[in-house]
This record gives sequence, C-alpha cells and structure tokens, in this order.
Amino acid sequence: ILLLIAAGLFVRTLQNLKLADTGLEVSRLVTFQAEPSLLGYSATKIKQFSRDLKQRLEAQPGVQVVGIGTVAKMSGNEWDSTVTVEGYKHEAGRMPGPYFDAVTPGYIPAMGMKILDGRDFRDSDYNTEAPASLSIDQRPRSWKVCLINKKFADTYFQGRNPVGYHVGFGGDPGTPTDIEIVGVFSDAKYMNIRDEVPIQILVPYYQTFYQPPIVAYVRTTGEPSAAFAQIRSVMKELDPQLPLYALRSFEDQVD
Repeated sequence: ILLLIAAGLFVRTLQNLKLADTGLEVSRLVTFQAEPSLLGYSATKIKQFSRDLKQRLEAQPGVQVVGIGTVAKMSGNEWDSTVTVEGYKHEAGRMPGPYFDAVTPGYIPAMGMKILDGRDFRDSDYNTEAPASLSIDQRPRSWKVCLINKKFADTYFQGRNPVGYHVGFGGDPGTPTDIEIVGVFSDAKYMNIRDEVPIQILVPYYQTFYQPPIVAYVRTTGEPSAAFAQIRSVMKELDPQLPLYALRSFEDQVD
C-alpha cells in the first residue's frame, strides 16, 4: 500500500510538472548547439557566422523564425550577475542578481515569449571585437542596450515605465549604469520547470565582447523533426568542420 501511494504521488507530480506554465512555447521548436571558438573563431567571426546561420535557416521551407542565445534553457545552466539599477536605492548586501543571456533578434518570438513594452533587439545592435591584445578581463563590457522581463520591471520600477532607464554590471558604489533598457519581455522560466520565474536581463548577442557559444532555437510551422536535416545541411554548408550537438526538439528537452 505504501508503494502504491508513493507511486501515485510520483505520477501526479510528473503530471503537474508536465502541465506547468513555463512561459515558453515548447511545441514546434528545435534547439541545437555549436562551439565555434574551439575552431579558433574570433568573436567577430562568430557573430557573422551566427547572422549567416540565422538568415539561411529562416530561408528554409517550414521555418518560421530563428533565435540564437548563449545559455541552453531548461537544462540547469545559468549566467547571473549583480547589477545596479538607475534610480533604485538598493539595500546593503542585497543587490539585484538577475539571470542573463545574450540573444539575437528573433529569440523572443522563437521561444514563444512576447515584447510587452518598448522594442526587441535589432541587427543594428552590433559592435566589433575588442583588440585581440586585451584579455577578456581587460575588455570593456560592450553592451549598450538590454531587455528586462516583467518580473524585473515590477520589482525595481514599481509601476514606472522602465524603457529609457539604465542598468549597469556590478554592485559597487559608483557602478556606471550605461546599459539602456529598450524593452520589457514576458516572464518565463530559465533553468528548469520547478524553479520560480527569476528576474532576467537579455543583452544583444551581436554586442558580445567574448567568443560566444551558439545555442540556436528554430521555430517551425510543422513537425520539428522535419527541420533536423535542414539544420545539418545549413551547418555543413557554412562550415563542414564545425560540429553541432544537442540537436533535439525543445519539447524533448523539457521532458
């Protein structure tokens, strides 16, 4: 009887997790990853490769939109940092610590999220690579604009429109707040289904100062598996030496 009760609770937990609202549209979405830096790609070359990859995939039949990021969602990975918010008085030792990702235009609709205020990123949100002579620690944080999620806006702006305000990396006194908030996007989970929705910031992939990985999301109009061969073909055309991995439907990733 105890085993039957435990099994019933376990099945019910799985059902509840399956029905949980992630804020993401998991159906008709394919994800895969690549690491161009392992082949010696510079930051500038990776950004150009990603633009070409996005354009070619979006030209394929049955592909609706493509977004590229640096953190694989719903896989236990994270990128977080303390930040300073313009006009907000932080309590000592309690600086905001949002989760981050660097993403391309198209990432928001590809993931099934929405822009609630302001604008999405544009291809023109771009910069070139810092001098190769500088180490990563020496290179300036190059992001000029960002998006925040609704929870971040509700927490730190409390009814004010955050578009046009600024944030900055770090929590030390005098931290420059030089990254402009240009949009607010809908809330979504980040690491896994069990976690609460965190405060989040998105920065432009094309303004990264380091050699970013490629975590791609391809939204399709039909069965996701139909896009697998198209993705492999496009990657082979762009660079047959660059392997892709973790190719699967996002629904399988969540499961």
